[in-house]
Amino acid sequence: MPDSGSLDKSVAASPTPLQRPEYRRFWIGLAVASIGFWVHNVAATWLMKEWSNGDPVMISLVQAAISFPVMVMALPAGVLADMFDRRRFLVFSQIWMFVMAISVGLAVVFGMHNPWFLILLTAALGLGHAMKVPSQASLVPELAGREHIPAAISLGSMAINGARIVGPALAGMLLVAIGPRDTFFIAASGFLVYAAIMLAWKRPPQRPATRGQRLADVALGGLRFAGQSLPFRATLIRCGLFFLVWTTVLTVLPNLISDVDVFGQVYAAFGVGGVLGAVLYSYADKSVSREILLALGVGFQALGLACLAFASHPAVMGAILIVTGFAAMWGMISIQTSAQLMLPEELRARGMSMINFTMMGASTIGAPIWGAIAKYQSPEISLICAAVFSLVALALTGRMKVSGVQPPQPSS
Repeated sequence: MPDSGSLDKSVAASPTPLQRPEYRRFWIGLAVASIGFWVHNVAATWLMKEWSNGDPVMISLVQAAISFPVMVMALPAGVLADMFDRRRFLVFSQIWMFVMAISVGLAVVFGMHNPWFLILLTAALGLGHAMKVPSQASLVPELAGREHIPAAISLGSMAINGARIVGPALAGMLLVAIGPRDTFFIAASGFLVYAAIMLAWKRPPQRPATRGQRLADVALGGLRFAGQSLPFRATLIRCGLFFLVWTTVLTVLPNLISDVDVFGQVYAAFGVGGVLGAVLYSYADKSVSREILLALGVGFQALGLACLAFASHPAVMGAILIVTGFAAMWGMISIQTSAQLMLPEELRARGMSMINFTMMGASTIGAPIWGAIAKYQSPEISLICAAVFSLVALALTGRMKVSGVQPPQPSS
């Protein structure tokens, strides 16, 4: 690891990763594809509401269908990303997601209004997302420089959460103006743009450190690291508990708002908060420990969910969601930054795939739980239960440290 003096000189010479052309183009592609993802996600959620006559469980299964393939494929995807060229793997994932998004639009065209078929196509899109995440995350240190990992993660979070603002609002407008078919086609174009940008990157030929090793041995190398690193295990545990409630807002909100345009605008407020959180996190991280930032993120997200249960006016909901999105972003960045800084380079994709597996696995489990509570009790009770769960989890795991010095690098 570079010493602090060399890091200070590097930071002074390059104060932001966006000054690096390769990272800047990567960031633009990420932003465009993320907008497409959220347009698709919100449009699919609303389409399920229409096709299932507003069944809360079916609506929640849209989110589960996106996250379940990521849970199942996260670890294999991370292993493959460490074994092959990460850039090509990322390009393939975007082409796959483009085809799946187009397929949903074609299902609308041909009148295949079957809720389970929508779940199937959504799960196929989630499979592409599973392939994308470890390769995308593992390219960040290479594109931005290891000394700029916290700033690069914050910028990436800004792109993703800026998409949470633009995507839902755009989806609401497009669904009203041009209908679901063309909305899905527009969403699909974002994935194609990202693929084209990554194809244009003149990356030197790479020879992965795992070249020639057996698939099982590569996978076991990542699991050995997780077993040896106490801070990494703590990060995985706290990540899982945090993301059990991550999908609560999108799962429950459609049952609180009846108008699609208002729904898109209100949910966009969650993205506004996320962008604000990402912007301020890089400043807070310089003076406040990551443990405190994670605790603040979990605590204020719980407070936001509880307050949302008692709100009825869209403007009030939007204000609450700004705070909730802000807090959720601090929690997510704290987890991802901690993982990136403690992972050896040759294990980076596998390590981040474990984080992603935990995130999506928890989301897959959590979404149907909050959806079922909303159906059989009420949306408000579902939000309150999620808030209480978050606070209990924080109290039980608050002493588990997610920051730590990178351990000796094990063999891959």
